[in-house]
Amino acid sequence: MTLLSVQVYYIACNATTVNLVAIPTTPAGRDASSVVKATGTCVANSNAGVATRQSALCKADGSWFMVTDGCVCVAGYQPTSDNKSCAGIPRLNVFAV
Repeated sequence: MTLLSVQVYYIACNATTVNLVAIPTTPAGRDASSVVKATGTCVANSNAGVATRQSALCKADGSWFMVTDGCVCVAGYQPTSDNKSCAGIPRLNVFAV
């Protein structure tokens, strides 16, 4: 008997961005009750500010449990409507009359 191929499957939590924190794809734990911590990073033009946690927990079923405090946009930028990135604030041109 010869083994011709092996397929390996695993459950993972998909990469996501929430509260201006990018969380990478993370393999789920082995047991039904296990969680795996994933550390995220602040998106471009943002920083942690006073927040202390940029992480989430990947549950065994491939869904996220969010524990992130989030990030804040730096000066001159504002969060987009979906709160996934920071966009530059348009400058107003003021002309003297």
